[in-house]
Amino acid sequence: MTEHFWMMAGIQAAQLFCLAAGFVLRKMGIVTDPLRDGLSVLMLDLFLPCMTLSSFPQELRSGQAASVLLTVGVSAALCVLCLGLGRLLYGRKPPARGKILRYGTMIPNAGFAGLSVMQDAYGAMGVFYASMFVIPIRVFLWSFGVALFTGVRGAGRLRNMLLNPCIAAVYIGAVRMVFRLPVPGFVDSAVSSIGNCCTSVSMLFIGAVLADADLSGLFSRDILGFALVRLAVVPGITFLALHWLPLDGAVKAASVILMGMPIATTATVLASQYGADAGFASQCMFVTTLLSMVTIPLWAALL
Repeated sequence: MTEHFWMMAGIQAAQLFCLAAGFVLRKMGIVTDPLRDGLSVLMLDLFLPCMTLSSFPQELRSGQAASVLLTVGVSAALCVLCLGLGRLLYGRKPPARGKILRYGTMIPNAGFAGLSVMQDAYGAMGVFYASMFVIPIRVFLWSFGVALFTGVRGAGRLRNMLLNPCIAAVYIGAVRMVFRLPVPGFVDSAVSSIGNCCTSVSMLFIGAVLADADLSGLFSRDILGFALVRLAVVPGITFLALHWLPLDGAVKAASVILMGMPIATTATVLASQYGADAGFASQCMFVTTLLSMVTIPLWAALL
């Protein structure tokens, strides 16, 4: 337990270090407004699609189809539940912040950080199920999640989702995995290398946004209440819902740990792109990441 605790705390601490670097660089004037805006575009159109694509296994292992379908189904059901929970809790909040709180309730930081935790704690099998678990999260992120910020509904939302680079990465990754399509090694290597930039660049960006925010409200009632929902209520519901089901231990672990991760880094990027309160989003990211250094190891200890 002690080893897992410090390992997981170390992963979150590394993210906070990158965030602090972005904060300092912004204060020094090195990260300018055009550079910060360019980073958000690169995140949405290049780094995130590459990270999404590289998270797919190259092929399904023998006899795992049923477990994969179950994992994807559990993830989709939890996304729907969190979509409703966010609307219930934050539907009456002012839009500039309410959008962020609803988005953060539904979308955890289940990408690089979540996969890293599963790799270190549960090995290759943990990463495999975690990669399957994030598929519905990606779909909800780039459909319902983006719609929260843009206000686009109906056919417009469907069109935006289908044309989104990250959703395209989901299509490509799923087709390649199911049909075992061969891809040159150098292409895999390039996509993986670009995708690996995602977490560090996103945290630098969030730190730069945080540098312009009012830090007096960093531990406000709204932010601490949201942290309780994101880090305790959502994974708690997941834990109780799955505890008595006859699921593989790695599936349960992936579900609880990934749903207990901090708010997704994309919250700040999307808030910046679509005119929501990006400073508030970066505050939520900082506080939930800081507190998750304690909560994630505790959830892992319960599994």
